[in-house]
Amino acid sequence: MTTVRALALIALCGLLGACGGNPLTLARQTEHLLTFRGGTCSATAVGPHTLLSASHCFANDTLVSIDGKPTRVLWIAQDGHDHTLVGQTIAFAHYVHHYATGVQGEPVFVLGNPANDRDVYRKGYVSGPSKEGGQPVTLYELPIFFGDSGAAIFDGDGRIVGVVAGLHVMTAEGLTLTFGVSRPLAFTASQWGLIR
Repeated sequence: MTTVRALALIALCGLLGACGGNPLTLARQTEHLLTFRGGTCSATAVGPHTLLSASHCFANDTLVSIDGKPTRVLWIAQDGHDHTLVGQTIAFAHYVHHYATGVQGEPVFVLGNPANDRDVYRKGYVSGPSKEGGQPVTLYELPIFFGDSGAAIFDGDGRIVGVVAGLHVMTAEGLTLTFGVSRPLAFTASQWGLIR
């Protein structure tokens, strides 16, 4: 393989976030801070103009900016599991398009925006399945805080295994156990097809 072809392949792999690239680098390139009139959340670019975030971030609020840049929402698709795809006017050079199911014990990480601090890296693992309100969720031993909602939870290969929905808190006999939680992605094929 010629040097020029090899460099072109490396550049393409970096752009697509594939070919064994560094998952943390991919997360840094694709994770974004969303500012609403009433607060902040996190999101992941999943297309050139599309973000994946948590639906509760958009409840009764208006997206004002992404990473401090003004934007306008063009369309929204929700899956009923606290996930929202958002088409908007800012173009992203990097985006994630690989998804996986988290496996119990698997290492994961998040690069969210807790309390408006940008790109805060935390690592942990998939704790296992559970239920909230009779609905399936996945629990993570992963530090989560306000502002992380909507951030992707990545596996070691840079695939999205979940989206931060909030905290799952267990209490008994004066003890408290807290997990990060995500719900299964449930977009229809036509909703996924909206990604641009």
